Amino acid sequence: MKNFAEKLLFCFILTASAVVCAGAGETALIVKQEGRKVYMDISELKTKPWEGVQFRITEKGADIINPKTGKNLGKEILKRHTGRIDYAEEAFAAGQLDEPQPPAVLGLEAEFILPAEAARSADAFPSEQTDGETRVLPLWKSDPVEGEAVAAAAANITGAGAELALVLGGNTINIYTLADNKLKKILTAPVNPLRKIIALDAADVKGTGRAQIFATVYDASSERFSTLVYEYDDGKLRQSDTIKGMVKGIAPGNGPRVLYAQDITPASGKFTRSAPARLLYDGKKFTRGDKLTAYKFDSVFGFNTADFRHDGRQNVIFTAPNRRLRIQFEKRGRFIESPSDIDFASTPVRVKFKNGVERLPVSLALFKDGDDNTIIAGIENQAKLGILADTFGSYQSARLYFLKWTGGGLARYARADIDGAVYDIVQAPLGGYGGVIIVPSVSTAGYTTISLFKAY
Repeated sequence: MKNFAEKLLFCFILTASAVVCAGAGETALIVKQEGRKVYMDISELKTKPWEGVQFRITEKGADIINPKTGKNLGKEILKRHTGRIDYAEEAFAAGQLDEPQPPAVLGLEAEFILPAEAARSADAFPSEQTDGETRVLPLWKSDPVEGEAVAAAAANITGAGAELALVLGGNTINIYTLADNKLKKILTAPVNPLRKIIALDAADVKGTGRAQIFATVYDASSERFSTLVYEYDDGKLRQSDTIKGMVKGIAPGNGPRVLYAQDITPASGKFTRSAPARLLYDGKKFTRGDKLTAYKFDSVFGFNTADFRHDGRQNVIFTAPNRRLRIQFEKRGRFIESPSDIDFASTPVRVKFKNGVERLPVSLALFKDGDDNTIIAGIENQAKLGILADTFGSYQSARLYFLKWTGGGLARYARADIDGAVYDIVQAPLGGYGGVIIVPSVSTAGYTTISLFKAY
């Protein structure tokens, strides 16, 4: 079987080739239309579109014939319509047309317009073998951003495509775009400093065509968690709702982001948690759907799901109390855990309560590689020198570990060394990159760097 380095090189070459084809007009047939919403067959495409990617639909008329040579020069262009992708599954993509009064486009083809950043050179980002272990380098790395990124999310927030939201230590939500190989801040929204932001997520739960931002906050005076919902409106982020408890989500297999809500309340000197439940919207308010349950699983932080046994059941993988990752099956005694020498509970996201500290694990990413193996990616933060460094959440570097599900266990696959502490990772598109893991890392100098790693 090809090693990880060979796969990495192959995927880059494939991506670069596919983007060239896309620039020449890679298309997908529109197979369903519901007003402005259209569904496209992408099952045969080598490069799948992702959230925020633009598309155009061309209505064509009669053939244009050169009267002297008789050569067919193509068809007359009658009208052109544009839109953006909301989400993409393995076989189909769904998007929104830009026109308020949508034309009938069923049976036409949509041409995808992939950004230039998607065509990076394969040779620019090699992997390397060190001590018998594959070390992966990022696809892209930003210049340092001033401030410590304590929370992150990514989605099509303003309608401009795949954007990044960061909380940079000052309880302010900052929105960035990635274009021309640089991050550009386009928007900021301050949050009441008495409600400390501890986590971010973003998804279009309302189905409006743009994602809502969910900022989970902790109010120390009332000892309560809540989630503030922000939406882009008239050039600003405006708070539109408040949800009881915490909200966090996953995007297994690079699919549409799914959010879960959880109540967490103080009782008898500690926090008690409700079972994580799917966050929904009924047209008027946010509601909760099916609960996600598994033995010892009790947090919307640090988990993911997959059909590990290929039997149609989605099993949970989560950060267990013993600081390892655990895949929990239906019976209590049926589970698999990650190697014991990797500490996936090393997290700087902590809430002080009474005489204790509540640790909130870093998110997990999950995707398929080129051989259809299920790969799980998670963070181990590296403590500074000193026995109490981990106790107080004092970290100076991190490692992004990739584990492969073998069918009977979780095996080491590869790792990436990160310069700085990592509060969260996000599996989502960004700019021209689809199928990536976004890793903000905070240096000891108080700066943040954004690194992108492949997740396909």
